[in-house]
Amino acid sequence: MEILGQLDRWLYIILLLLTGTIWLIFLDNLRFLRKIKESLTEIDDLPEVSVLIPARNESRNIKQCLQSVVSQDYPSLREVLVYDDQSTDETSTIVEEFASKYKFVKLIRGKGVPQGWTGKNYACHTLAKNAEGEYLLFIDADLRLKKDALRKAIKIARNLNTDLLSILPDLTLGSFSEQVFVPIMTTAMLMFLPLRLVWESTIPLFTGALGPFMFFKKSSYSKIGGHAIIPDEIVEDLRLAYLTKKKNFKVLLIDGTDIAKVRFYHGFREIWHGLSKSAFGAFRYSLKHAFFVSVIGIILILYPWYLLVSRQVPLMHAIALVLTLPSIRFFADRKLHYPEHIFVFAHISLLFGLVSLWNSIRLAVFSHGVSWKGRFYPVEHRVS
Repeated sequence: MEILGQLDRWLYIILLLLTGTIWLIFLDNLRFLRKIKESLTEIDDLPEVSVLIPARNESRNIKQCLQSVVSQDYPSLREVLVYDDQSTDETSTIVEEFASKYKFVKLIRGKGVPQGWTGKNYACHTLAKNAEGEYLLFIDADLRLKKDALRKAIKIARNLNTDLLSILPDLTLGSFSEQVFVPIMTTAMLMFLPLRLVWESTIPLFTGALGPFMFFKKSSYSKIGGHAIIPDEIVEDLRLAYLTKKKNFKVLLIDGTDIAKVRFYHGFREIWHGLSKSAFGAFRYSLKHAFFVSVIGIILILYPWYLLVSRQVPLMHAIALVLTLPSIRFFADRKLHYPEHIFVFAHISLLFGLVSLWNSIRLAVFSHGVSWKGRFYPVEHRVS
């Protein structure tokens, strides 16, 4: 019993340290984002931008995506290149319709994926080789650029001389499961990732990016080796951000809810499959890192409830600890303009993220890889 008491004291101290750290990170992120916004000034020169879109069976999305791009009020839009990765739906037909109306829209037809590459990485690599703009904007087909998105992105990139700019986008949330589980993909970065260190620190560990919107200075993209340096990477966005920073280039991740909107998944099945595909890869397939995150997650999510039920601390103190994550989630959702009532499911959504990580580990270890868009990618050789 004495051992259990001692263990509880240690867990309690760890929980207090974790909750305090999260509050500090979150509040500093709010200050940092406000400081970034206040530091921007208008620019006169508008460099040429190439918008690059990898697409495979995206007939559901590609029309609206392209419409949002061609509608931009940006005179230096050099080109919009779409790589059709052997789609079996109407993706290429829709792109061709746009190409017939807009000379700067071009379709590149894929002829297969070389061994050792993922489909998306090879598509992005090919797009970059054909691009001529000073800046390269990689976007997913399910992303919609908002009005003046390119002007705003260039304004940030020019003012701050970024090499890679990525955003926490606005979200389109359909089903109830999307409302509960999808926002954690972005709010978690606002809650747990110190954005100031992503920008100011030279340590590559402090970095972050989201694949639907990756805005590179082309010269920097070329110097790090582009997608060719990570041909088989499943979580290519985080890896590219890491390698960009490792080369001492500047990476910035900001609130971009006024720049773009995205619907990551449609329904619970897609959410589960998508997170299971990439969660373990986000930790570089390291069992040690995944175990550490799991322990921290369990302490943050479940231990406050244990304290509440066991009454080992004063009741109001236990309630305050239980409400910590929902409180931060409420303000994070409010900052990013997500549905505010979903904060009550904060513990459930974070626990779902952990379960997705464990399933991702299971797929990597026992199924030897992950399937995505009709292709199987082996990853068991990367598990460590």
